[in-house]
Amino acid sequence: EPTAALNENDSENLLNLLLELKKQGISSILISHKLNEVTQVSDSITILRDGQTIETLNTSETQISEDRIIKGMVGRELTSRFPDRNPKIGDIVFEVKNWDVYHPQQSDRKMIDNASLFVRKGEIVGIAGLMGAGRTELAMSIFGKSYGKKITGELWKDGQRVEFNTVSDAIQAGVVYATEDRKTYGLNLIDDVKHNITLANLKRITSRNVISKNKEITAADKSKKEFNIKTPSIDQLVGNLSGGNQQKVVLSKWIFTDPDVLILDEPTRGIDVGAK
Repeated sequence: EPTAALNENDSENLLNLLLELKKQGISSILISHKLNEVTQVSDSITILRDGQTIETLNTSETQISEDRIIKGMVGRELTSRFPDRNPKIGDIVFEVKNWDVYHPQQSDRKMIDNASLFVRKGEIVGIAGLMGAGRTELAMSIFGKSYGKKITGELWKDGQRVEFNTVSDAIQAGVVYATEDRKTYGLNLIDDVKHNITLANLKRITSRNVISKNKEITAADKSKKEFNIKTPSIDQLVGNLSGGNQQKVVLSKWIFTDPDVLILDEPTRGIDVGAK
């Protein structure tokens, strides 16, 4: 995944470098979920699925399309790689006004400068920018001030001014954040699937401050089916799952909190096209 964190120009330079090394007799093995890059530089393409080699395609013999590779990766035809959208846009549910954030160690370095945005009910708002532009810093600072110092500005939820001084404040207000770094911040890799799914909303599975094992199992099983999490059991360690299934657990955890606003930071990084 050498281009996962690169912009388009840097990715192109890296792929050109591979082609230059090829001229010098150096072999390269490129592992990537970015199929346009695979088809651009590869002489042969080996498709893996669930730890098994499915097939190897020779690009010199025939033109290999991305759809052909996807069929091998997911085991079926994907008729729509991007689902149809019929949005029903409502009133403004969440708004950020004049948001300033400074670096947590370098107190004079401003990371977010007077950012403002709003989101309506039923709306998907995209935030674009190169690496280092401040996307993650913006999202994390909104989510209970989990990034940054000297944070100023206003947050409004359903027309009311709100303060998220902790992550718990944000979750209780219905604003949640799926991190771009699931292994470090999104999951407890040494715990099982069911605990990871229910962790952010324990109140929903407790009776008199005691966790109900039956409620926990029922909730985790429901998420496993709805998100099609491929795991032998909800008692499986999350660290043993593939990247795509780990990401499904992350999303299951936040959907289990029944949020009003879901902030997704690079949610498709390092996952296969079927999971995407």
